[in-house]
Amino acid sequence: MSTRNKDIRDAIKTAGLYQYQVADTLGIDETKLSKMLRYDLSKTDRESILNAVAMTKINQQAEREAG
Repeated sequence: MSTRNKDIRDAIKTAGLYQYQVADTLGIDETKLSKMLRYDLSKTDRESILNAVAMTKINQQAEREAG
């Protein structure tokens, strides 16, 4: 059995992030993101989540450099 949305889960992990951080960027509850990842996502949702991963990583790096 393969894990749904493994690419998104791997992207979050590779970026060194937690799901709650990505959910915050998306403006949704962590629980909602977790539930969304259990099912096949629309192309729009998939792109939104992957963009949020990238933005969260960029923001995290900027905070580290500023601090």
